[in-house]
Amino acid sequence: MDNSEITHSGKKPMGIMQIDGAKEVAFEVHTFSKAQSMLGFKVAFTISSKENTENLLKAKYLSGGSVYIPVQMAAAEALIDKEGYIEKVNNIYRKRKNTAIKRLNELGY
Repeated sequence: MDNSEITHSGKKPMGIMQIDGAKEVAFEVHTFSKAQSMLGFKVAFTISSKENTENLLKAKYLSGGSVYIPVQMAAAEALIDKEGYIEKVNNIYRKRKNTAIKRLNELGY
């Protein structure tokens, strides 16, 4: 769901957790790469059942490494989106998309 907040139409996609029984068999992973512009920080969170999440944490522990604590704190703050950053990003992307479409149309595509 890393692109779930970035939308050109204003309509957000449905997540798997909206399906009955999904949390028992699936994970929904949200990254901060797109909507919060935190590419390269490798910070994300997941939604699932408690058992699935605990198993994921065990696997993550065995694989080593973690996200630098100040980056985790910045990501948590970014979720609040007090200044409407995600909407600003969506407007920028929408304008870029419309400019590209207009230019391609001018070129006959």
